[in-house]
Amino acid sequence: MNILFIERCLSQKSIVFDQIKRINEHANITILNINIGKYRGFDHPDVINVHCPFFPKIEHVKSYLFNHVVLKEIKKIVDNKKIDIIHSHFAYPEGLITSKLSNKYKIPYVITGRGSDILVYPKTNRYLKKIISKVLTNCNVFIGVSNHLIATAVEMGLEKNKAYFIPDGIPENIFFYDPEPKQQTSIRSILFAGSLLPVKNVLRMIKAFVIVAKAKANVQFRIVGAGPLKDEILKVITRYDIQNSITFLGQLDHWRLAMEMENADLLCLPSISEGWPNVVMEAMSCGTPVVGANVGGIPEQIISDDYGYLCDPNSSEDIAEKLLLTLDRKDWNYEKISKHGKLYTRDDTAKKIVKVYSNIAQNDNK
Repeated sequence: MNILFIERCLSQKSIVFDQIKRINEHANITILNINIGKYRGFDHPDVINVHCPFFPKIEHVKSYLFNHVVLKEIKKIVDNKKIDIIHSHFAYPEGLITSKLSNKYKIPYVITGRGSDILVYPKTNRYLKKIISKVLTNCNVFIGVSNHLIATAVEMGLEKNKAYFIPDGIPENIFFYDPEPKQQTSIRSILFAGSLLPVKNVLRMIKAFVIVAKAKANVQFRIVGAGPLKDEILKVITRYDIQNSITFLGQLDHWRLAMEMENADLLCLPSISEGWPNVVMEAMSCGTPVVGANVGGIPEQIISDDYGYLCDPNSSEDIAEKLLLTLDRKDWNYEKISKHGKLYTRDDTAKKIVKVYSNIAQNDNK
């Protein structure tokens, strides 16, 4: 089976590329990687890098330019090998050109909805809502990384029987719980891991940290990630004089992140929108409870108070209350939390997706 992936600015370190590599163990793959602006992609025998000089904010122009770049390359791919399925990991703009290629070459297509493409983009303007709804309506299969994403896609026109719930899964043998007792210390640790972006709600989280720092001595807040809001975060930290309580760790690889998660008392993720945040399951795999926003796929991860607490992302006070509740609780079953975090692995995810491909091929041959 030959699968063509159409992706944008794909990175060798990304979850998507890791997934595609695992799929390659069961199917033949070709990746058309459209790189925007200064992004140059990476060398790999299965990757065809195509350059798009810029990506305008005007959606009609963006769609035209993206389609134009892809169409210049696609004919050579289709002429050189039989493509059985086209798969894109974002409903727009990748999904738009994928649907057009499917119609032109009569090849079935799969869309994986990951979060903002389904939850945020359609709310931006009528053009995006119309385009994404059409992509979802016409796809052969929609893979949602959370049931919440699937439900939202169905509201936009997706036929429910085309939908599959397949979360990303955690990397095996990286995130795990060590049952050996941790060295006792008076310092308590709250970890955040994610991009410093408005959608991650980091400014309100910092204000929640201020409340926690006033209520409880010897709490350290450790922030993993980078992004445009760092300067503004630093201003808030200075204003409330909690510089000594916060450590910025920058971006970490999986191994170092796993160590931070294992050593933390809890992970905090108060985002205002999420598809299926992998850091939640990764933290749980380390036996670490999570305080997460009651949005998107997070309630499907924190399914009960056995694993952490859901918070209101619009309230610094509620975020702080759940952080303090987690820190004060003495009866956490860390082994149970870890077992729950390991429910989905990346190998399982790849195998489920390959099974979806087989189902499409069988239906296509009927």
